Parts: sequence; C-alpha cells; structure tokens
Amino acid sequence: MLSTSRTLAVLSAAACTFVLATAPASAAGTALFLSKQGPGVESLIGLPKLATLNCEPASGSHPAYDDACAVLAKADGDFNRIEPLHRLCTLQYSPVNAAVHGTWRGRQIDWKATFPNDCATASQTDMVFAF
Repeated sequence: MLSTSRTLAVLSAAACTFVLATAPASAAGTALFLSKQGPGVESLIGLPKLATLNCEPASGSHPAYDDACAVLAKADGDFNRIEPLHRLCTLQYSPVNAAVHGTWRGRQIDWKATFPNDCATASQTDMVFAF
C-alpha cells in the first residue's frame, strides 16, 4: 500500500504527464506547465495547483494568460529576471513550491523556487503564479 505522500506524488506526476502531453505548443515554440504546491496553496487534498501557458498567441488554462505572457516576454522567459510587484504580503510562513517546465520560444525551461506564502509567490513572479 502506498503512503499518502507517495500517492500524491504519483498523482502529481500523472497529472503533469497528461497536461504536458495535451498542452498545444504555439507556433513560436512556447508551451509552459506551471505548478505550485505546499501548505500555503489552497487546493483539493493537498494536490498541486496546475496551469498551462502558451504564448504567441497567448492561451492555456492560466486565468490571465495574456498578462502572464507579457511579463515573461519582458523577462525573455527567464523567471529569475521577472520584476517583482511592490505589494504588501503578510509575514505568515506557509511555504509554496513553484515550478515551471516546458519551452519558451523553443528554449527549454526548468525553474523552481520556494516562497514564504502564496501572496509572496504571486508578488515575486508579477502574478505569473496567480492561479
């Protein structure tokens, strides 16, 4: 019998595989799979929150794909170069692990970071992880 954490990991991997396999790549070769997980993420039974993001043209399951693509275009797809928003977040520590896998204009992207809470996750990524 699988432990709860191992079961969640297996389900997460299966969801990632399904989303990546079904996410349409745009003509420019931009198709990203975003996930966030941790105590600071409100989700069903601890499963990660997932979103797809395609740019040029913008589409996907991300609720603000136009804005997210504009932020990424400004940073040339480099999540470390995103200009953070200047907004206040609580000092509550409820960590969120954020990750991106896919391609940006044909270039492979594999990025991950841990933030102190979901507000900080959204703020530090200029709302790219606001889903």
